[in-house]
Amino acid sequence: MLASKEIRWFFEKENKEITNWFLNKNLTISNTKPRTDYYKKLNQDNLSVKLREGNIEIKERVGKATKKQMGKFAYGFFESWVKWSFNVKLEDLESKEIIYEEHPEWIAITKNRIGLKITHDANGNYNFLPITDRVDHGCQIEYTRIQANGKFLYTFGLEWFGNKFIDIDATLIDEITGTSLLGCLESFGYAEFLNRL
Repeated sequence: MLASKEIRWFFEKENKEITNWFLNKNLTISNTKPRTDYYKKLNQDNLSVKLREGNIEIKERVGKATKKQMGKFAYGFFESWVKWSFNVKLEDLESKEIIYEEHPEWIAITKNRIGLKITHDANGNYNFLPITDRVDHGCQIEYTRIQANGKFLYTFGLEWFGNKFIDIDATLIDEITGTSLLGCLESFGYAEFLNRL
């Protein structure tokens, strides 16, 4: 079981300021390989079940979402989650049906994701690491283009992981988001996002 804390926003259009921040880190969505995840339709905002690259992942929100100001123009809902992950056998017929046939109880979400992991050095300065690096604790910051139900959407999120919570200063959020307004109406987790599709 893994625990995380997350805050996330969804947009109908590309956010140029977030795009440009990642571009300055040599990361662009157009250069990423798409990945398709399959989510079970549950009609709940506190639980998600996902089939991803040979694993079933179950995420459950713990407690209630709390409102938080992350930057000058960034307000959203902070959520705590626990996640369980299980391997699916290659010969599992139901998972093959979900992936290769249109299964009415599952939603295919194609993602082009860019991101970084943030840790602190001994002096408390930020270290930016590739999203694929394994570290004990930190914050993963990601920006993703989503294709679902025939349309494109975007999501920007921060996910804290590990047994130590690192502080992300509002100045970093302001640097990433610029003058973009990230409001509470656009802030929710993937489980609620699926319900709104």
